[in-house]
Amino acid sequence: QENGKLVYLMDKYEIKYSPSLKTLYDIKKRGEAKKKEILAISNPTGDLSYVDEPIDRLTVSYRINKLKQEDAILSNILNYKEKVTDLIVAGHGEMDLEEPLFSSLLIHPDKEDKNLLNKAIESLKRKTGKKDIRTITERHSIERDKIYEPIKVMGGKVEEYEIKTMSGRTIGVMRNGNGYRKWQFNEIVRDFKLKEGGLTLLIACETGTYNVRKESRELVNLGLAFLSIGSNRVIMSLWPIEQLASTLFLDKFLNEHYIRGKTVEEAFTNSINYLRNLTRVEALRKVNVLYKGNKIKLINSESLIEKLSKKFNNRPFSLPYFWGSFILMG
Repeated sequence: QENGKLVYLMDKYEIKYSPSLKTLYDIKKRGEAKKKEILAISNPTGDLSYVDEPIDRLTVSYRINKLKQEDAILSNILNYKEKVTDLIVAGHGEMDLEEPLFSSLLIHPDKEDKNLLNKAIESLKRKTGKKDIRTITERHSIERDKIYEPIKVMGGKVEEYEIKTMSGRTIGVMRNGNGYRKWQFNEIVRDFKLKEGGLTLLIACETGTYNVRKESRELVNLGLAFLSIGSNRVIMSLWPIEQLASTLFLDKFLNEHYIRGKTVEEAFTNSINYLRNLTRVEALRKVNVLYKGNKIKLINSESLIEKLSKKFNNRPFSLPYFWGSFILMG
């Protein structure tokens, strides 16, 4: 504390992370991208609709390529290989602490993914004799080279499971009846490439998490994957983030960096400070701009802001839980 006020490290210093000195050296050699070319992957799983508006607002002033929900399949993403400098992903992320190379972003499944998943499910049902896959709570080997693995079981029912190959690649994920595909670290590095010198912005949970107990020469998380394929900087999250808080951060950052022309470092710091200092009145005014065309989103956002404002002295997102998750690597 200083003069009775909480002071954080970021109030005095610009904080950035690097996986290793070698990675930092490679980034310094690249230089900066002279022209921004952007691909935005927005809400590929369909359950994070609040993030759509900031990206839609950016398209009004800035020409970007956008893949939204069912368009965000792997083949469409790979079409932009070596065609964009900047990648914005607003969706779900998962960190595998034991096998970091299997950490992933969730994207929409294509027809081949769905066919493989459905075929594996039918094989599993035949093997177990059960018609409802939610009742199969044990791990099973199926189709010689595939594994069924329950991830989340509640009240004797499977809410989330994965179908994997023996090598560890996840074919598909089922969560509450909805199917997704995992775009894994090793696939990103192997199959995708960005034009050098740009930014990757990952508004997705746990993308910056890493295993501090695992010995390694580098800090291995999803950020390293994108630094390895051309990005100079990656913005990520250390833990699961509240959807409205991350949306407000995203909206502010896109405006600061792409519209107002601030550097990534300036835009990042300004966006963090904006979120932590945002007042109840300012937050209500902002969601009325973002969600004026969607009554349900607006009502839900206003309700959350009012609830948090009562708990945190009219600054709904002042707690570090809401803004401390975001980190800048590069």
